[in-house]
Amino acid sequence: MKSFDRRKFLEASVLLPLTAAFRTAATCRNNSGGGALQRFLYVRELARNLSAKSFEAADEKLPDGTDRNRCLQPRSIRFQPERAL
Repeated sequence: MKSFDRRKFLEASVLLPLTAAFRTAATCRNNSGGGALQRFLYVRELARNLSAKSFEAADEKLPDGTDRNRCLQPRSIRFQPERAL
């Protein structure tokens, strides 16, 4: 039976994540192929279209079922020593 070599184990444990990181970076670099430029142009066109529209204020009314009391309810939870185990 082979003996356990800690030095080789540590080398392998360090090299494995580094290899995976470099492989991922290389894959992303090869697959981008101008994708970043296309996304930038899309966002720029979207901003240009939205800036041409007039401003519409958001609806201030909350949907039914949402009220302020439900948001404050968790704050009212207090420790009650008489109910402790």
